[in-house]
Amino acid sequence: MAKHARSRGINASVGYGENLPYPDTSFDGVLMVCTICFVENAGEVLSERSRVLKPGAHLLIGFVPLDSVWGSVSQPARQSWPYVLRRRAVFFRGRVN
Repeated sequence: MAKHARSRGINASVGYGENLPYPDTSFDGVLMVCTICFVENAGEVLSERSRVLKPGAHLLIGFVPLDSVWGSVSQPARQSWPYVLRRRAVFFRGRVN
C-alpha cells in the first residue's frame, strides 16, 4: 500500500504502532480505524499516539465494541478466521467518549 501511495505522490511511511517513525508532536490529529483490536499491546500503541500528537490535538479511534452485534459475533468466531492476526483480535467492552 505504501508503494502504491508513493506512486500517486503521497508521502507514505511504514512502521509499527508501538514505534512510529515520526518525531514528537508531529500531528494535529491521528485516526485509527479498526486497528486497536489487532495490536499486540494497546497501551503502548496509545502511548505512542500521544507522543506524536501536538498539544491540543485529537485522537479518533473507530473500533468494534465487544457488546455490539459485530463484536458479539466476531469474538467467538475469531479462532476460525483464516488469518492468524485476526485470531488474536481483542474486542473491548463499552463506549469510549
